[in-house]
Amino acid sequence: MSTVSADKPTASPALLRLLPLIVLAAAVVGAVLVLPMVNHDQGGRDWYRGLAGGSGLYRIDTIFARLLPFVVGAAISVALLERGRKRTHAATSGDSVRRHELSEVLAHWFNAVGIGLCLITAVWLQRWFDRPFSLDTTYVVHFIGAGMIVAAVTHHIVFQRVGGGTGLIPRKLSDVKNAAAEVVGYTGVYRGMRGVFGIQLPVVVRRPAQRILRRLNLVPDPNGKYLATEKVLSYTVWTLLLGIVVITGVIKTLNYLFSMPGGLLHWSSYLHDGATIFLIVFLGIHVGALVLVPRNWPLLKSMFTTRISRAYAKQHLPLWVEEEDGQ
Repeated sequence: MSTVSADKPTASPALLRLLPLIVLAAAVVGAVLVLPMVNHDQGGRDWYRGLAGGSGLYRIDTIFARLLPFVVGAAISVALLERGRKRTHAATSGDSVRRHELSEVLAHWFNAVGIGLCLITAVWLQRWFDRPFSLDTTYVVHFIGAGMIVAAVTHHIVFQRVGGGTGLIPRKLSDVKNAAAEVVGYTGVYRGMRGVFGIQLPVVVRRPAQRILRRLNLVPDPNGKYLATEKVLSYTVWTLLLGIVVITGVIKTLNYLFSMPGGLLHWSSYLHDGATIFLIVFLGIHVGALVLVPRNWPLLKSMFTTRISRAYAKQHLPLWVEEEDGQ
């Protein structure tokens, strides 16, 4: 006796390609409807002073809480659409090599602006300086920055996961050693690696120092696409601090949609405010390492142009150039 098995239904490839666009359209429509829905809720209930929660600030918090899922959905959709788009520019072109995708650059600066808005308004909200605006306006600006950070972080995670972009994640102990060696190199102790302000230490100082550093195994190995300091001291720290800020911020926001435990809210606020202080300090370190060390300037430039000169890459990122040439 023969058995006949029914074919399993499969999703149409065309439908799968359109799914991110459909989700993006739904996210935009949902975001547009948030304000009318909040107004409807206020009109349909006996709110104190005619406002959600009895204050304009509570209303602002409620609007942001309802907007957040649509911001996340839109960021995911944009990342998937970007990954589905064919590249139009060659990775290697003439005397330059593409180091970043355009969407990565845009997400980076979107995140940077969001961090800037949040840190500035956080300083006002913490009363470290007097606010130039009302409390409500300050919170609106703070939430705009928070929304930009959430969108940029979500886009980054999805874009990298779908495309297999894990180059910035430290994977070996040698990454830590190389990062420490590169920081030491900011003193100008290594030949051919000028440090802060372009300093190169005199030979009489450099040679004995290098002998000690070799014994300690603190000599940087050749780099791939990313410097060890980018992986260990930049990306990892940013991930940790932004992760704390985003997760605790989302928990605080969800309190305006659901009733959250008081202890959870207390610790979320404590960690959120504490991470903000570290963010301010680390932002200064991050900018200083880029601006004060001339050999890092091409890396900063690539965050605007997406590309880096081939000569610089061969000198500072030789393993990456070998990888690109071997493809």
